[in-house]
Amino acid sequence: MDESQGLLSALQALADGAGSYTTPTCAVGRFLEKAKDKKETYASIIDNKAIPATQIAMTFKKHELYLSVGSIRHHRNRLDGNGCKCPADKK
Repeated sequence: MDESQGLLSALQALADGAGSYTTPTCAVGRFLEKAKDKKETYASIIDNKAIPATQIAMTFKKHELYLSVGSIRHHRNRLDGNGCKCPADKK
């Protein structure tokens, strides 16, 4: 089998299983899962668009944790329907 046929087979396998793939949780979602009892508090702060994502990322870095500005923005955008696939609790 030549390389292009291997690629085609792999893509066809994806197409055949379309809809069965679940998107992994984003970096923010993984952090929140580890936060357990403080998850709701962290989530409300991270989702608060009045606090710049840059400031949140810098605060994490000061505490030797890494969440990029892009990850925070992407996670926040799920509330508008165009971000990560973490559950969006629109209160």
